[in-house]
Amino acid sequence: ANSPASSMLITATDASDVLNELRGARIEFVGRYYRDPDSMWPSLSRAEALRLSGLGLKIVAVYEYRTPDPTHFNYQGGYDDAVTAYRAARGVGQPAGSAIYFAVDFHAHDADLPAVLDYFRGIHAGLAASGGGTEWEPSADQIQEAELTKGWADTMDK
Repeated sequence: ANSPASSMLITATDASDVLNELRGARIEFVGRYYRDPDSMWPSLSRAEALRLSGLGLKIVAVYEYRTPDPTHFNYQGGYDDAVTAYRAARGVGQPAGSAIYFAVDFHAHDADLPAVLDYFRGIHAGLAASGGGTEWEPSADQIQEAELTKGWADTMDK
């Protein structure tokens, strides 16, 4: 028997605003962001997480720093973002052992990849120092995936 595909809603704003619509939809996951406190967009809150969980929805937590400026994406930036994300997750009541995904949202080029990988190494260290578990270390496959993703974006420049 084939089961229906899972659906996901990713929103930059409080998903509580669309709870009535979510009740009848075939959505299983809601992607919400932890953000830099100075962001103009609201971060996932404990109240929102409780409302979504009360509907039986699974939450996909993503941390995204508010800038597309490539100079932020270095080891220290990753470390600081990991500490901020870990504190936000604890404040919301995110279950221990569950994932926080980190987004890098700028148009990376070849020269940016080492700094982006350092950013993720900083995330690894920041989560470990905060008491959060992490198993990540960039593998050759992940580096190749980053290069392929960057390569796809480069085709948009032409």
